Amino acid sequence: MQKNIIIVSGPPAGGKGYRINALLERLGGEKAVRISLSALSAIERHNQTTLGRWLCTREEKGELFPDATAVTMALQEFDRHPEKKYFIFDGAPRTLPQAQELVSFFRNTLEHKVISVHVTCDHDICRSRCCNTDRANRVDNANFEKRLGIYCEITSPMIPYLAENTDHHHEVDGEGGIDEFFAKLDFLEENLQPA
Repeated sequence: MQKNIIIVSGPPAGGKGYRINALLERLGGEKAVRISLSALSAIERHNQTTLGRWLCTREEKGELFPDATAVTMALQEFDRHPEKKYFIFDGAPRTLPQAQELVSFFRNTLEHKVISVHVTCDHDICRSRCCNTDRANRVDNANFEKRLGIYCEITSPMIPYLAENTDHHHEVDGEGGIDEFFAKLDFLEENLQPA
């Protein structure tokens, strides 16, 4: 069965999570799964595995996962869900080499459909969402600036690659409504449950 690999990228606090949650709900839990490197890393840390302790030391230094580790973790999670049709990748790939490895493998080796959704949002709005709210997951300004710097320097260079090398690529306004988001994904319409 051909799988649909949906890679969602965008700046921190740009609206990715909101859109991913809406997409998961509309596709249905029996057909779709979210693959989040942050969640996988948290599980490893919580279970105090050797990998979890190693990832923790890297995160404490402000370092990203090495490309090979990120790709391996993402593919292992992919393999845990053979019954799913839709795989929503959140936080992976995060670098150009990761994007090249995953897209090539999914498209050329496994012949799955790869869809890229890039959520765009003005960085001042992202900053306001992240730092100036009472949200439970609010972060301090220095932490946000570090995350934004990583996105701008390391993650955003992969966006042109994804635009040129995936089956579908869509730019979605992070300030736009959810209906606009689903309008961009109209090719999934027959698989979406009613809102």
